[in-house]
Amino acid sequence: MNKVLVPNQVYEAFENVKKTLSHVNEDDLSLIFLNIFVFGRSGDLKILKDYAMKNPTKYLQALIYGYTTDKTGALKTILKNWLSEPYVEDEEKDVEMFAERITRFFIQQK
Repeated sequence: MNKVLVPNQVYEAFENVKKTLSHVNEDDLSLIFLNIFVFGRSGDLKILKDYAMKNPTKYLQALIYGYTTDKTGALKTILKNWLSEPYVEDEEKDVEMFAERITRFFIQQK
């Protein structure tokens, strides 16, 4: 099976927890993710708990097969936010800032 498509916020929560707990061995990290209802009280763990409550099968599949984010959906959100905001400085500077935002998005997805 392919990686499971999860919302960008869930993808980022998984990645943040893995970075924060990088000192924890893989089995213990798996136990934390499997017991998300116990540990998911705030922050990224709460995001994962809420996702697991609403999508239990997809959550388990993401743990087993891996996960990825819907890059198109995330980019649409970035674009909508940028278009709805007034210029910070001038058009050229805002285009440059938008390009930097898109570049950071793709760097984070690696």
